[in-house]
Amino acid sequence: MLLLALVAASIFQVGILWSESNEGFMVPFAAGTTAGHDSGARASRHDLELSEFASIVLNPYRITISDGGQFTQGAHYLISRKSDLFSIINARCRAFFEDIMTITPETDLPVELWGDLVSNRGVLVEFREAIPQDVIKWLIGRQDTAQGTPAEINKLLIVPEEISGRYSICLYILADDRITRVISTSVNYFDMQKIINDSLYAFNSETRDEGIRYMTIHEVGGGRFPGFAPDVFCVVEGPKANPFRSIRYAAPADVRDKTELENIILTSDIYSYNRSIGYNGDLEFKNITNIYRLYKNGLMEYNYLPLAQPAEKGDVAPALENAVAYILNIEKQLLGSADLVLSGIFSGESDSAYRFTFDYIIDDYPVLFRAGLSAGASGGGYQNAVSIQANANRVISCRWMLVDLFFASATKQFHVYFDRIDIGRSMTRMAVSDIAIAYVVNLAGGADEPGGAAGYDDWPVWAITSPDGYVETVALSEG
Repeated sequence: MLLLALVAASIFQVGILWSESNEGFMVPFAAGTTAGHDSGARASRHDLELSEFASIVLNPYRITISDGGQFTQGAHYLISRKSDLFSIINARCRAFFEDIMTITPETDLPVELWGDLVSNRGVLVEFREAIPQDVIKWLIGRQDTAQGTPAEINKLLIVPEEISGRYSICLYILADDRITRVISTSVNYFDMQKIINDSLYAFNSETRDEGIRYMTIHEVGGGRFPGFAPDVFCVVEGPKANPFRSIRYAAPADVRDKTELENIILTSDIYSYNRSIGYNGDLEFKNITNIYRLYKNGLMEYNYLPLAQPAEKGDVAPALENAVAYILNIEKQLLGSADLVLSGIFSGESDSAYRFTFDYIIDDYPVLFRAGLSAGASGGGYQNAVSIQANANRVISCRWMLVDLFFASATKQFHVYFDRIDIGRSMTRMAVSDIAIAYVVNLAGGADEPGGAAGYDDWPVWAITSPDGYVETVALSEG
């Protein structure tokens, strides 16, 4: 119980420390939680390091590379998030974003050509949520954009090409149900060619026998799968069965010792809150404007209790910055190896705040949470790892699955070929925008299911996503 109190204390106090120092943001995780603090102040782009902001907002959901038929009949390879190549390409994307915002597009193409384009030799960068133009403008420090700039970026295809006798890097942006082509000026053509050449050679040399190769639905015959997006990836070559470990989780209090938590806390302002303990050990901290609940399984809830009518939500970029600043202070101190990616931006739910969602990815596998059906649940009954309401002034509320994720040592063999998915049961009733191997974490005991202990073994599933965000899961076949 003491450890739970310490975790809660760290959540509350980090914000106070940052807001009073010269080193951090004006609106950190729990800014303004004490009675005398101005909770309306917000972070400026100079206070929140842009690289930190981009590490979550521009964190790709997936990067793949295609040989365009150079080595095989056509194959795509998933680039590991832990690889240097992932970091190199991600760094180039920052420059490409500036090109997209500042260079007038050459042409718009019909969206029906997307399947053909993705089959070209190049790199495909996908974001879980389309990045709004206003956020990218804020990130690169521009007030205006070139004429014809897309309103958002959902997928970015990078293709080195020769156009009219000139070596160019063509950027194809899928957004707004259209394809926009921009010719990059920020990245050297031969530099990008070398990255692609070296990567494809390595994939084909080192993984010829044991590696997984993907093809798109368009390449295997899109007409056989009506309703599928043309760039849905499926495994068609490589070992039919692969080893997987089960995923486990633990609440921070289960894996942090007292000394470590005390080093995070540093102050004792937690005593300005009224503290109560539920019958099952869950904690609640409350003062005149803030209430926090920390459940035994790691689920954390925060709500701002305004004394006056909430302000208007303002622009999306500063609101998103507040949400990211809120996350970063805790992520860096209490969470494990999982990545967070932006997975949703909802502007129409409230006049006073946007809602932003974020999800974990661990070792290239998305993580879904099942913790009861309540506010914040996504389609299919699954919940996002983080759901934050924020406006341009501050964070309004948060629901966060604040858990460490890790893999057990034991493995099982599972089939990964596309033809092993139960298509008849799973996919004929819905449009499909993505299929990925993922993990589902069944949280025991949350706001909807009090009590329970952490640490179930959960094995991988097929996560089948529709364009509206509905997710259906199907167990992988053991092999």
